[in-house]
Amino acid sequence: MANTQTPGEGAVPVTVSEAGAVGGSGVRANNRPGLAAESVMIDGTLFNLNDDVGPIKMVSAFIIKNGNLSDSKSLLVKASIPEIWHWRPIANLPPEHALEYVPMFIRIARAGLMQSKPVAWTNDQLRKMAIIVGVARAVSTKMYDLTEPDFIPEEMKNSYVSATFDGERLTGFTIAEDVPATYRQYLTAVLDLTDTERAVVATLHMCSIGIIPVQGYSLIMTGHHYLNDPNSQSRKAYAVMERAYWSATGVTEWFQNDITMIQDALWHKSCHPVNLTIKYTTAYNENTAQMLVNANAGPAASRLPALEPEMRAANSYKTLLQTVRPMYEMCGATTDFVTLEEAITMVKLYPFGASTDNLVQPRARHPTIPPWVNNRYLAIQHLKNILEANVDIVANAYGFYCQMVEQATSLVSGGASDTLKTSFSLSLSSSPRVLQPS
Repeated sequence: MANTQTPGEGAVPVTVSEAGAVGGSGVRANNRPGLAAESVMIDGTLFNLNDDVGPIKMVSAFIIKNGNLSDSKSLLVKASIPEIWHWRPIANLPPEHALEYVPMFIRIARAGLMQSKPVAWTNDQLRKMAIIVGVARAVSTKMYDLTEPDFIPEEMKNSYVSATFDGERLTGFTIAEDVPATYRQYLTAVLDLTDTERAVVATLHMCSIGIIPVQGYSLIMTGHHYLNDPNSQSRKAYAVMERAYWSATGVTEWFQNDITMIQDALWHKSCHPVNLTIKYTTAYNENTAQMLVNANAGPAASRLPALEPEMRAANSYKTLLQTVRPMYEMCGATTDFVTLEEAITMVKLYPFGASTDNLVQPRARHPTIPPWVNNRYLAIQHLKNILEANVDIVANAYGFYCQMVEQATSLVSGGASDTLKTSFSLSLSSSPRVLQPS
């Protein structure tokens, strides 16, 4: 029943309906949890309150006015990908059986793409996109144990197909009754893959094993699932996999033709509907890289685990200071970077997305760690403060290191390369003073 209050003078009478019930007069202040109105009557006209305005309705915000910094989080909202790329899972199919039914994933992808096939696409191009998306989603479903809660709701559609069982034995698939006859034919047609396409499926299998964590890496570094800018960290990560797999005998031409479309379908659209938390978590997880290597998908692990820029910088500066430390001590100086090490360790104790005080393992707080550090975000902020507050110490250390390199160059035939700078991307614009806390 509607909860109403009398409108002020000159106000338009409004009736609020809960669960479709409309009645009474006045305006309802819907400010209590769980009391979401579905429609309102304004001046005799019924209006729907649940219009689809996109993913902003799913945002869980926080209070900025007098709010707690530890509650702050990203509120980035992006438009959904086009509907033809939305994910239609196979209902009732356990993820562990996904790779057994790759052909059905390809058929479902083709039926979905046919709904609004871009006019410029040829039939051959559509077939390529269906194979790419179908294989990528089958592999990802299996390797990442994907079920319905693991998808972005706005980018998932009702299933075209359901798996049917006799006890625990899968006996076949049932096509949903509401699937239009136009698309039903694509769900039952024989794929009749060529020898080249079967080789492509094998190649796509290897590419797909690491798509989700590499998308997470790309999101962390650039804010995008995939960028085709050759200078971006995103493109460089995916290029490693392309060089490793696309040059295989018999498939190079298949990938080179329509390469821009293929890159967008494989690296961007195929796993875009997977929940962002899974992508971030697998990208940050230190075990992911080794798991990919164990799966013979090492190229996907080349830039994992992902690290926040502050962590990358801190690790570089720690390496620099460890490098110059022996020479400092020979000259009678000392180098103490415990503060930096403790700040790095504190970040590692908070997994990505960890709630307040949710540490990987309990430990005594080092005196240099402020009491307000109680999640990963604030641990990164503390580390950033140290980096920014201590520019001159590392600048001095790097200058000392450069002198060491120059002397080595004059002593070694053929010269010596500045491997530390090359390997760790030292940037003195954000160098730390590691002897003092912020």
